[in-house]
This record gives sequence, C-alpha cells and structure tokens, in this order.
Amino acid sequence: MHTGVVNEVEVWTRARANDGRAFTALFDTHRDRVFRHVLRLVDNVHDAEEITSASFLELWRRRANVVLVSDSVLPWLLVAVGHIARNVSPGTRRYRALFDSLPRADDAADAEQIAFDPVFSAAVRNELDARVSAPASTIPFWRRHLRLGAVIFAGASILIGGAAAAAGLLNMPGAQEVTELGASVVKTGAGTATVQLRPVPDGATDVFVSLTCLTSRTFTFDDGASIGCTMDDVGQATGGGSYTLTLSPGQQSVTITTAPKSSWTIAATYVSERTTEWATNANGETYGALNQGGEPDLIAVIATNGNKGFVHAEELAQADGSEQAATFTSPEQALTWQESMVGKTVSVPVYENDGETLIGEFTIQY
Repeated sequence: MHTGVVNEVEVWTRARANDGRAFTALFDTHRDRVFRHVLRLVDNVHDAEEITSASFLELWRRRANVVLVSDSVLPWLLVAVGHIARNVSPGTRRYRALFDSLPRADDAADAEQIAFDPVFSAAVRNELDARVSAPASTIPFWRRHLRLGAVIFAGASILIGGAAAAAGLLNMPGAQEVTELGASVVKTGAGTATVQLRPVPDGATDVFVSLTCLTSRTFTFDDGASIGCTMDDVGQATGGGSYTLTLSPGQQSVTITTAPKSSWTIAATYVSERTTEWATNANGETYGALNQGGEPDLIAVIATNGNKGFVHAEELAQADGSEQAATFTSPEQALTWQESMVGKTVSVPVYENDGETLIGEFTIQY
C-alpha cells in the first residue's frame, strides 16, 4: 500500500530537478485527495479526472512560481483545481488533445462511481514522468504545448515565448526569434507515417511543422506533443495547428502518429530559434514575454479590449492568488480563501511598456 512521501520538501526539490520518479510520487500521494475535492465541485467523474490531472500538469508547468504551504504542494493543487473547475472547458483546453489520446478502462466509471479510472491514471502518471524527466535542452516545458497555446483568462491572454509571435508581436522582447532555413517539405498521409526531410542546414535548431487535419482525430509528434481535431475543424483553414520540434542529433524526419485512415497534411520547415532578451524601460523595469528565464517586471498580455500591453508582475501575482498562496499555512486556509473568491472578478491595469500609460485591463474571473 502507498503511504505517501516522507519529506515532501526534499521530493519537490528533486522533482524540480527533473526527477520523474519524485514528481510521480507526489502524484501518487495527492491524487485521491485532490480528486475527492474536485468531485464536490463538478458532477461528472470524467471531468473530475481531467481536472485533477490538469492540476498536476499545471504544477509542473508553473513549478518556478509554486510556493509550498506547510511544506506541501497540496494547498497549491487544491486552489488550482478550484480555478479549473469553475471553467472546465477553458481550464482543460491546454491538455485536451492529450486527454483525448489517453486510454481509459473498458468499464470506464459512470456518474455514480467515485474511483479514479486506473487506466487513465496510469497513462497520466506516465505522461508526467516523461515530461518531468525530459532534459530541458531536449524538450523545454514551455514548448511542449502548441504555439497558439497562450494562457487564457477572461477575454485576455498572457503571452509566453513563441505565443507572442502567434499573437502578432513579432518584435516582443523575450519572445522567440524564428528564422526559416530553406523550403518546406509538404506531405499528405494517412495513419502513422514518417516524413523524410531535406539534409539539415547549418544553424538549424528545430523543425516548424504546420499540420492540417483532413479527418477528426488526434495527431501526435515525435516528442509526445499532439494536435486534436474535431469534425468542425476538418476542411477549415484553421483546422489543425502548428508546433516546433527540437531537432535531435542526426534527425532528418518527422513522424506523425495517429489512428489508421486518419488523414493529415503537414508542411515541415527547418528553422533557427533563439529567445530574445527582455527590454528595459526608462524606469529600469524589464518588460516582455514570459519565457524559460522566468518573468520580467512587466509581463506582456493582450487586454480584454484587444490592446497589446503589459501588466506589473506584482499586481498580477496579487490578482491571480500567487501572492496570497505564499501566506497560507494549511490546506484548509487555502480552501477558505478559494471559496471566498468564487464568483469574483479581479481586474489588473494594462499599460504601455513604460508601465504608466494605461491602455486597458486584464481580467481574471474566479
């Protein structure tokens, strides 16, 4: 029988150092406690399983800003699932393709069953192990998600690295600078197939892949990232997505994994990518997009009115609960705060890069 981790601070430290076994130990320890809490918030077992899973995926994605409460990640997870449960579809959108691709038990739980599907749980656990254990130089955590995967709040977006380019902010400090190297290789296929590319040009760091769905299905790349398409996507100009694969030594191909007879078209292009530096304004504040280096003083966002600007990092931390979480000393305190925020809307001013000229607001709905 699993008895949980003994020293969670030590285990969390190892997990942050890419120890997959340490992170999955945290999953084993807290999964059921988080799942039971989510079942009080939603009335669908599958939703509860996905919300629980999303909270652990978010724990890893946001690990740099996670603060332990009473030497545990549990309070952070309980607050996280509260946010996700209030908006289930947007809250799990980032991981929709992943969840749709994972197996479930043949006798999947019905609405009256409260046990976490063991097959789905094992698949999520394996995914967590793979993501945590992947060397940062091979599969950076901020690029395992689709290029269009900016974090969505109430009508606003925080821009992360490559997502700044997708939002039209090509010169955003801290964003990815992408240079195409040579012509694209275009291929249409069905089922799982490997597309051969041209010889790797000098300076290439990645392969940028644009995928168009010809049937509804999930299409998975070499590193486990995936794009999911519904019937509504098929035949549409936006039916699909794009993704950047880090080149492995000697790699000259891209493999698409999907079900038999599932059709797709890809255009693959060698590119050179680098993360640009944040800029500094006249007040000495850094500004730009979130990236692997952390966060600048002024974080790039798209305001609710569509204006592109910046929010002060400390104001965002206060609005999204990060600042409050640092003061919690127990899971009960975290839950009390979470319940006190239900239904509230918090707005953060959005400025020009001087941090003073107001151009809109960034809204978070609890």
